[in-house]
Amino acid sequence: MMRLRMLAPTMFALLNLVGCGDGGVQSPDFTPVLRALSMSNASGSSIPAGRSLNLTATGEFTNPPGSPTPTETRSVSASFAVDDATVARIEGSNLIGLRIGSVSVTASYDGQSSAPIVINVTAAVLEQIVVTPANPTIPSGQSQEFTAMGVYSDSDTPRAID
Repeated sequence: MMRLRMLAPTMFALLNLVGCGDGGVQSPDFTPVLRALSMSNASGSSIPAGRSLNLTATGEFTNPPGSPTPTETRSVSASFAVDDATVARIEGSNLIGLRIGSVSVTASYDGQSSAPIVINVTAAVLEQIVVTPANPTIPSGQSQEFTAMGVYSDSDTPRAID
């Protein structure tokens, strides 16, 4: 009986070790390694001048030994760059279209860069028509001239409608 009491803590500790995870031994010092970086937005996307497109990047990382899969893919907080800042600019993770053209965009994270994707910036789109004067009082028998201007996606200032 005394032996059983002395062996019980040892047996309990062994059972805990065997019951961990899937039975494999994993290093507590394992650091995932970035194997590949890609952008989720499809190449060939287009946005009108003045609008933005949210960019996302994903990384393929190694998993610890004993994991069910050798790698996993997850979103990363990458930095983005364009090859022509006159066509589009980057603000955080958003690409802002500036003028008609194409721009090549790459993501960078942890010393690696993604393959570039091409985004086309198209002409600004008409978002609102502003008619002036807004609420005129026109005496009976008189006429009133109105002006219609457009507010486009690339500016808040009304201009002639194209």
